[in-house]
Amino acid sequence: MSDSPAAETLTDPRTWPTWVGIAMVVASTVALGSSPTWARIAFEHGANAEAAGFARFAVGAAVTVPILLMLPGRAAWLNRRVLVPSLGIGFLYAAQSTTYLVAIDLLPVAIAVVTFFTFPLFVALIVRVTEAVPIGGAKAVGIVLAFLGVVLVTRAALVTIDPLGIVFALIASVGTAVYLVVGGRVSRIAGSLAFSALSFAGASLVMGGWLAVTGVATWPQTPVGWAAFGVLTLTFVGGILLFLTALMCLETVRATLLTNLEPLVAIGLAFVILGEPIGAIQGVGAALVIFAVAGPTLLDARAEQRRPAGNTHRN
Repeated sequence: MSDSPAAETLTDPRTWPTWVGIAMVVASTVALGSSPTWARIAFEHGANAEAAGFARFAVGAAVTVPILLMLPGRAAWLNRRVLVPSLGIGFLYAAQSTTYLVAIDLLPVAIAVVTFFTFPLFVALIVRVTEAVPIGGAKAVGIVLAFLGVVLVTRAALVTIDPLGIVFALIASVGTAVYLVVGGRVSRIAGSLAFSALSFAGASLVMGGWLAVTGVATWPQTPVGWAAFGVLTLTFVGGILLFLTALMCLETVRATLLTNLEPLVAIGLAFVILGEPIGAIQGVGAALVIFAVAGPTLLDARAEQRRPAGNTHRN
């Protein structure tokens, strides 16, 4: 019978072994880390950030909303406490995605990615202000190191840096931090899939309406551009879905630790595929940012392991 316990185990991610969750997070990290490279190729062949942002959200909504509608428990997200912030955050999500893609268009991929990946530190600052959660010594040091790292990366660049690109990358970083803080609160009520699906839908509606009114979207003009554009869209949606599924069989802290590989993937692919140069001082700056973000997370993971067994759970 297809409804046997063994079949249920295969189809329920909560019963999957830890190594499966780790493999999915690694795959998600590689997919999302590759996105800046595909974006740059698509931009060089005629596409712009507005078109890429809309495509990512439209496909994301087309995939996740039907899944959400097929699952039981609609009452958990069919209420104002979930629908309003989830759809409303779609506006911020659209702005965040567009500013990040613009930064990738204006800057070398490595610099855009390193600057953007300061967002976990902005999360710490926002939570400190809104929830009075102490930042702690490790995160405070991380904030300082991240700032120094971004300064080193930008000042030691081997190419001319557009200051506007740095501004856009930082705006995207702050926007991502706000998205994650709000998403964490809503996900505790309705689940991460519901929040992602609704925010995808909100963002695609906002961007679709804006593009329809302004007509600013430009699309790839070559087969290579369309191929990169398609891969960019699929890696974004696939990466998000893989990560959400992994969280059902893997501790959140461990999953977050693994995502710190994403900037390394992005920088490495930009070097291999795009041929972007990386100077020694730039490398030191990038390492500072990654250490500033990964260090506090590693300390949190160790603290989680020291807690009594009764206080630990899988998220």
